[in-house]
Amino acid sequence: MSNINDLRRILQDLKARHGLDVNPNDLAPTFHLMNTFKLDLDTALDQSSAGANDHGIDAWHITSDWNKLYLFQSKFSENKSVVLHGLDDLERAYKWFDEYLAGGEYEEKKINRSLKNLVTKLGKIGRAHV
Repeated sequence: MSNINDLRRILQDLKARHGLDVNPNDLAPTFHLMNTFKLDLDTALDQSSAGANDHGIDAWHITSDWNKLYLFQSKFSENKSVVLHGLDDLERAYKWFDEYLAGGEYEEKKINRSLKNLVTKLGKIGRAHV
């Protein structure tokens, strides 16, 4: 991809082709998951946040062997200050996830669908094994 405008066109096309009611900026992490981990669209959407209550986690992926967990923070911008703000969000993501792993409680209504999916998946193996 030569620049952000090329990616913007690809995301708009993905949105139109699949009739997605998602901000194209929120599709960037989904597109990344699809390309990096060869996920289908539905799986990538389940692992991507759109909107509020993501606690700084814009996308996540657990490898099929449960060997690695990836947490992603995405800023779809060429503006340096916006992108640097993403580092603050990544730190917030780390703190939320660290508290969750330590057995911290969370209010279900204060996490979005993607984080609910992550918590559910991690519940299958137990927090202590992550």
